[in-house]
Amino acid sequence: MKLTFFKIETPIVFNEQYINVLEIQNQNLFADCVLHLRQLNNDVENLQPIQYSEANDGVLHNEDFILINDIFSLDYEKSFSSKLLKLLTEKMNNQQSGLMMQDSFNNVKKIFEEQIVDLGGNIEYNTLVSLGDIIKLLNPKCNYLDFSSYFNTCLNFLDTLELLSIKKLLIFVDLKNYLTEKQLVEFYKQSKHLDINVLLLESKKSKLIEYEYKNCIDEDLYEYVEK
Repeated sequence: MKLTFFKIETPIVFNEQYINVLEIQNQNLFADCVLHLRQLNNDVENLQPIQYSEANDGVLHNEDFILINDIFSLDYEKSFSSKLLKLLTEKMNNQQSGLMMQDSFNNVKKIFEEQIVDLGGNIEYNTLVSLGDIIKLLNPKCNYLDFSSYFNTCLNFLDTLELLSIKKLLIFVDLKNYLTEKQLVEFYKQSKHLDINVLLLESKKSKLIEYEYKNCIDEDLYEYVEK
């Protein structure tokens, strides 16, 4: 899997052994890359394409990645909840627990219908209620945020993506400003364990740590690799 940014010659090659870090010490280029990704994430049209080998057309699109400037500001509740609802419905369909839930709801429905008869008149209501509709009433949600710890929230976010089988490229901006070296290594290990592709986009030079493969660009735009 390869990702090639505009204005950067060396492609980012993803490997199951490493976590990729794109370290851009030239602040103008770093700002351009972040802005470009933010615009792409918001479906701004007529942008210079970012080459991405995993996409059908070879170009990175909004649906291919999640850009994370601040994980506490991410709002995936709606999309996560819809995927969780689908997962739970598929899991419970034709299982004893699902049948029991449907039977219990039928008893509720029977009581409701008895009350309608007592009221008289023509009252319409939804007679076709699926197991998915019943589960939706319970309003299940994935809560990955842990406001006491940025590190725990990052790990919870990975677990949520794995639970819901969401396979997207995660691009973190300046994650090293928030996590210690030990936390980064644990985060890398969990990403590898769950087979989730992660790219760190960093604006400052830092030492190479375990699991990292770094594409570096210095202030003079010289490109080199550290691994």
